[in-house]
Amino acid sequence: MVSTIKKGLITTTVILASTLTIHSTNAAEANTSEQGTMGYGYQKYVSKHPDAQSKEQQTKQVQPEAATNGERVLDISEWQGDLTEQQVKSLKENYDFIIIRAQYGSEKIDASLSHNSAILDKYNLDFGVYSYSMYENPDDARYEAQTLYNRAPKAKFYINDFEQNSVTSGTTDQSTNAWYDEMKSLAGNKKVLFLFI
Repeated sequence: MVSTIKKGLITTTVILASTLTIHSTNAAEANTSEQGTMGYGYQKYVSKHPDAQSKEQQTKQVQPEAATNGERVLDISEWQGDLTEQQVKSLKENYDFIIIRAQYGSEKIDASLSHNSAILDKYNLDFGVYSYSMYENPDDARYEAQTLYNRAPKAKFYINDFEQNSVTSGTTDQSTNAWYDEMKSLAGNKKVLFLFI
C-alpha cells in the first residue's frame, strides 16, 4: 500500500518535473560544467550502461520553451564555482530561481554553497537547495534532512535528490518518509520536494 506521504512526494515530483525547466543534455554530451548538478550521476551511469535507459528517454531533451508556466531554473554546485555580483545580476534577468547543491550526503558540504546562497540572497534571487542523498537508514535520513535545512535556512524549497539507493537498513520508503517528515517539521510551509531518477 502506498502511503499518503509517498503519494504527496510523487505528486510533488511530477509537478516539479512538469513545471521546472531544467535544460538537460544526453549523457554523451555531459561536460564538467554539469558535474555536481542533479541527474549528472545518473547521466554517467547511463553512459556506461546504455541499455539501462529506454530509447525514448535517451533521445528526449527538455528545452527551455517546454515550460508551461514560464519558470526558468538553473542548477549549480561547486563545479560551476562561486558566483560574482555581475553573474547574479545576469542570472536575475534570465532565471526565476536557482537550485544549489548544498551537500553530498550529510557530511560533504558543497564548497560554493555558503558564498552562492549569500550572494543570491543579497540580490533577492530566490533559490532552493538539494542534498544528493546518501542516507543508509531512517535515522541517517532524518539527520541528512536536518543538515540540509541547517546549512540553508533561507532557501525557498528543499529537495531530496535520491539518485542512487544507498539504504542498507530498513526500506527505501521508510528512509525517504523519514527524510520528508523531518524536513517538513523544520521547513514549515516551504516546499519540500523529492527527486528520484
